[in-house]
Amino acid sequence: MNEHLNRLKEIRSRMEELVSTAKREKRALTEAEQEEWKNMRDERSVLNLELELMKGGDAIKTEKRQKEFENVFRECRKSGRVSEFKLERAYMDVTAGKTGGVIPLTIGDVWGPVEKGLILDKVGITLQTGLVGDYVWPIITSGVECTVEDENAEVADSTIPMNKLTPEPKRLAIAIPVSNTLIDMSDGVIWQVVMQQVPMAIVRTLNKCAFGGGGLKLKGLMDDSTIPTVTITPSAPSWSEVLGLPSKVASEGYSVETACYVMNSAMKYRLKAQPKDTGSGLFVCDASDMIDGIPVFTTEYFPADEILFGNFSYFLQGQFGQTRITIDPLTGAKKNLTYVILNTNYSQTVIDSKAFVVGKAEE
Repeated sequence: MNEHLNRLKEIRSRMEELVSTAKREKRALTEAEQEEWKNMRDERSVLNLELELMKGGDAIKTEKRQKEFENVFRECRKSGRVSEFKLERAYMDVTAGKTGGVIPLTIGDVWGPVEKGLILDKVGITLQTGLVGDYVWPIITSGVECTVEDENAEVADSTIPMNKLTPEPKRLAIAIPVSNTLIDMSDGVIWQVVMQQVPMAIVRTLNKCAFGGGGLKLKGLMDDSTIPTVTITPSAPSWSEVLGLPSKVASEGYSVETACYVMNSAMKYRLKAQPKDTGSGLFVCDASDMIDGIPVFTTEYFPADEILFGNFSYFLQGQFGQTRITIDPLTGAKKNLTYVILNTNYSQTVIDSKAFVVGKAEE
């Protein structure tokens, strides 16, 4: 056990060293440093789980996970106590009666489906989990250029907006009441709640925060008042108006090769009916959901008469710290309910608002 604890200290020290060095040099982690960070993070997760196993418990086969999870859940209900579990990266079974800390479920079981449901995943942003401290992210800064210098001349520092990488995580929570009668009469009910309903609820919330605006505690793109705007016709924007959005981003020095449009479905279908010009028979948004070769993604949380265009390399998202699932058979006992509760911390951050633009009608 001491060997595991010493190695964990070494990993923490090295991870802190990587971050502090990057901050001091005002840069993002290099590709090699990112790979080292990932490897150490994975090793740390395995070491923590091995420490749990040393306290008691056995690994079980993957195909039994649903059954074992249901068993853990039922034992918690029978105990008459509120039980909390941390989701880890690797899968092992240590029952609540032995350690009270590890459940036969991984963090990927919850956050994997969430990532697939987010528009941000579709535009190439990876959801990172288990973050500690500040973001550790590869930053694409298209405005950075080389300089041509004499042989021994001192080169000036390139500027990357590191000051905007500081996250402000907010608690993301959900409490789902499940009928005790339904639990007793049906196998797999709780597994379905955790594997389907919880990720769906997280997806809805994060998309709403990122694209819906409205002053939610988790500030997304549409809550950033510094994002530039251009005028478009609300009912049916023209070809030139829609192309004015990437033109605006490009004029600020940001790449549009990995950018995309985001809009409400109603706007997308209006653009599919809006002629590109006179006589060609083409439309602003084509049959492949593209505008001039740039992909279009939709979310119903986005305003129906607006269009967002941006390079989403400049919008960071991440889950911080532990993801905990709590089984509470007490709070809803009078109504014959057991609550499945998830708590975690999540952050969304706009690095540079000029990498985005919103098309909206004049007020």
